[in-house]
Amino acid sequence: MSSFLNKKNLTITFNDDFTKSLEKLGLEIFIKSGRELQENLRCPKDKEFERFFDFLNKEYTKEVMEMAYLKRKEDYLEIGFGSGTSMLMAAQSTQGKVYGYDLSPAMVDLLAEKFWETPFNKLTTSNLKFEHHDVESSQGIPQPDNSFDVVTHINVIYFWKDPIRVLREIYRVLKPGGRQVIGMAMKDVMEAVQTEADIFRTRFSKRDVIRVLKAIGFVDISILKSRFKKENRMIVIAWKK
Repeated sequence: MSSFLNKKNLTITFNDDFTKSLEKLGLEIFIKSGRELQENLRCPKDKEFERFFDFLNKEYTKEVMEMAYLKRKEDYLEIGFGSGTSMLMAAQSTQGKVYGYDLSPAMVDLLAEKFWETPFNKLTTSNLKFEHHDVESSQGIPQPDNSFDVVTHINVIYFWKDPIRVLREIYRVLKPGGRQVIGMAMKDVMEAVQTEADIFRTRFSKRDVIRVLKAIGFVDISILKSRFKKENRMIVIAWKK
């Protein structure tokens, strides 16, 4: 076993096969401290750090996007797009607009690099917009009401100070009949992760998710266990009337 141990309460352990697979990909684990890890989880400042976590979550991200079932002419928004894997998938699935906001300027730069590296003929839309923006700012989500068919966020909800406010904003910008798709870990998993700083501000159980989404106005709420991370991840789908 190989351990990636910080100085303050957080350990991530990899088995030998996984470590070997990282070596084959040329990925390096280089976090200097627990504080650096925690800061990068919420707002990545290092592109290689995010590429590493993108590798960890690649199959789960694909699964969330499959559940989003983005159709050919639908409009898509992602909050906290990180390394941009799901944004690229959306841009190769719909002819509608593909917008994204992320708290980290480094992630905006990384996604721009990925789009430049993607052959133009693989993109199905030219209506792309991704930028640095904090959806918890006074602006909220800077889009008109009823703008998007699909809104996703993957492993982001834990970092919001006021998740109910952001979820209300998502409801506002969804078109009637639109859907929100959330990728997230379960409450018991998040509570088991101890951090020096209080970066995981929100921890939801299945019951919590359903209660909050219903109160906002979402209907037909489904909660699915991930095929790839059955023990600790769920995918939530909620519709706007």
